[in-house]
Amino acid sequence: MGEDQQVLVTGGSGFLGGWCVAELLRRGHPVRTTVRDLSREAEVRSRVMNLRGGTAEADADDRLSFVAANLHDDSGWEQVVDGCEHVLHVASPFPLVQPKDPDELIVPARDGTLRVLRAALKAGASRVVVTSFGRRRRRQRRGIGENAGRVGLDRPRRPERHCLCPLEDDRRARGLGSGRGAG
Repeated sequence: MGEDQQVLVTGGSGFLGGWCVAELLRRGHPVRTTVRDLSREAEVRSRVMNLRGGTAEADADDRLSFVAANLHDDSGWEQVVDGCEHVLHVASPFPLVQPKDPDELIVPARDGTLRVLRAALKAGASRVVVTSFGRRRRRQRRGIGENAGRVGLDRPRRPERHCLCPLEDDRRARGLGSGRGAG
């Protein structure tokens, strides 16, 4: 990846997105990032600077740009991706409380990923990276003795709702990219 190639990072206000932006700037890349609301630009810039250790090259601020985009909305994604050689799609809905209906989380994540992938394909981005979030279950101690350290063996496991999103995204992304070749 050449230093002059623009990289789009979706979800720059998120934990992973912020770290991606900081590292790309550290490596000298021009970065465009998405936020749902441009009023958060100063907050995100400050956080990215802190992630970089508070030091920045003189032009790092000039190499970071912000665009408003929403994973729930089709409008604007082609313009967001236009001119970006690479796309890191790390944005995903992440509610503080798990919804009772898994589709409340899966559908927006899947549809948002498809919006970004379609726009990246149309814009001719040479590389698209889609990340996802999965949470590890903690081992629960059940007391001293033979059951100590046993993890949920008394009930069947089922994937948590947010862990289903990457599976669905991957199936659909493979369908979108088929015929385009691996890259």
